[in-house]
Amino acid sequence: MTGQWEDVLREIIDLARYFEPKNNINLSALESTTLKPWILKIFTDPEMCPNPYLRLKMVYLISIWPKNFLQDATSGMQAAFGLVINRKYMDVAHLMPEGDHIQILSSIMDILISLDEYGHLAAIGTAAVDQIKGIIVGPEVSLLYNLVQVFKQVAEESLNLNEQEGLYMAKNVFYLYTVFLNLRKLRKAYGAPGLVKVAADTLVTITVSIVTISLALHDNDGGKYNMLVSYLDHCYNCYKDICKNKIFRSLSQVQRLDHAQYLSSLSKKAADSGIFFHHFPIQSQESSEEVPKEFRDSVTQAVMEAPVLLHSSKMVIDESTLLRLLLESPMDPFTRCPLDHGSYSRLPELLADILAWKKNTKVLV
Repeated sequence: MTGQWEDVLREIIDLARYFEPKNNINLSALESTTLKPWILKIFTDPEMCPNPYLRLKMVYLISIWPKNFLQDATSGMQAAFGLVINRKYMDVAHLMPEGDHIQILSSIMDILISLDEYGHLAAIGTAAVDQIKGIIVGPEVSLLYNLVQVFKQVAEESLNLNEQEGLYMAKNVFYLYTVFLNLRKLRKAYGAPGLVKVAADTLVTITVSIVTISLALHDNDGGKYNMLVSYLDHCYNCYKDICKNKIFRSLSQVQRLDHAQYLSSLSKKAADSGIFFHHFPIQSQESSEEVPKEFRDSVTQAVMEAPVLLHSSKMVIDESTLLRLLLESPMDPFTRCPLDHGSYSRLPELLADILAWKKNTKVLV
């Protein structure tokens, strides 16, 4: 799959990107029993298509298939496997070299929604939970981590656009992120130590983008802001769900412990301009100094959800920090020794102390 074949395939994908299957157009080409497995084969086989950019572009074609195409177990599992295979390239640079941030994210989400509905994400979610239990970064954990990071990167990119385009992008990535959190077969994985902090950090980044752009748009042109204010509804609803839904209890706890003070100041700044953000985590009356030092991550200083001892340096960090290190730079940040499996371990007694403190503190009320 090189040379002219790649050029032809790129032309097909570029046409597909602007194709709207909801219109009354003959879908016989998309329903081809030959085309479907061929596209899935390209998506899942680096040897057949060594170009990762081209493989990732297959999501455009897969996402415009009629939804029930992925109901088939063989096709559905193959599409899910393709996401795992291409996990290393799940970042803005590889996914969106041409700047089609929302379109490609929407395509990925369309696929994930179908796979979740038909049960094909269950294997990924289960494998990720098992890996987290064993403090192992396998391909499934890597995929879920990278997908969340894509949302964060797109939110950061929105700050580089003009206010209207930036708010449109930030609003859409917020919506897609909330849909992502509600994928049933992945909820347990994102409630687990490590991934939950990554998910919470991404939520804050997206929120900051929306608030920052909204304030700038309001200051520069209040009229335009009033037309776009409905975009903030997704922000309100997301935080409302996190506050009230038991499914997101872990995420809500991390938000309150790690981000409430910052979000509170951000909300106050917006309120001073007449823009109100509801359902943000309420800042605790407890001061940050009252958090016991041993409960804080030695790298991030955030309260730990699941403490881990690094054997080389004897320092304690949270599993979320360990996860990031294992994926991005697998070395002890204090000694630069390799973080091989077995060079770190959980601290159940310290975890019990942290849980007892959380139970008794006002932070989680």
